[in-house]
Amino acid sequence: MILKPDKVWRTLNHRDALPVRLGDAFRVEAGLSRPAYLYVIWVTADGEAFPIYPWEPGKWRTRPAVERPTATVGVPPADSKNPAYELLPGSAGVETLLMFARDTPLAVSDAEIEGWLKADPPAAGAGLPAEAVWLVNGETGRGTRGNPFEKRVAVDSPVLRVQAVVRRHLQPHAVFTAGVCFPRRAD
Repeated sequence: MILKPDKVWRTLNHRDALPVRLGDAFRVEAGLSRPAYLYVIWVTADGEAFPIYPWEPGKWRTRPAVERPTATVGVPPADSKNPAYELLPGSAGVETLLMFARDTPLAVSDAEIEGWLKADPPAAGAGLPAEAVWLVNGETGRGTRGNPFEKRVAVDSPVLRVQAVVRRHLQPHAVFTAGVCFPRRAD
C-alpha cells in the first residue's frame, strides 16, 4: 500500500470523510491516558480481520516476542517513508477498528484472536451507519468522541454485532476496549 501524494487527509469525525472508499489514504492512531499493552485490529466490511498493532500491520503471527506498554500508537510510524496506507478493494459495508488494552501482555495466541473474529464476523449486514459510531467498553454511541454517547443504532445493525464480538471475546482479556465503526462505499 502506497500513499499517493495528492491524497487529502481527513479524520473520521469530518463529515466529508465518510463513507470511506477505494484508494482513501489512512493512518491508524490510538492512545490511552496511561501506558498499557495495546492491541489494534482492523475488521473489513467483508468480515476479514487484520492485525495492526503490535503485529506487523496485516500479518498475523508477527507479534513481537517482547511487548512493551505504551500510551500511544501510530501506524505506519510517523517517520516512515510511506506515512499512510491505501484502502484496498472491498465490499460496501462497515469497516471497524478495534483497540483493547491490558495491564500485562496478552497470553492468547494470534490464531485464537483471529478465530474469535472469524467465528463472529462483526461487519456484514444492512443498517449501515451514516457516520462513525464509537465503541467504549462495549457501549455504542454516534458522533465525535467528545459528545455524550447516545444509544441510537438499529437493533440488527453491524455496529451491534461489533459490540457483541467485543463483549464476548475481547473484553474478558482487556481492562479497556474501544473502537470505531464507519461506512465503506462499494468499489
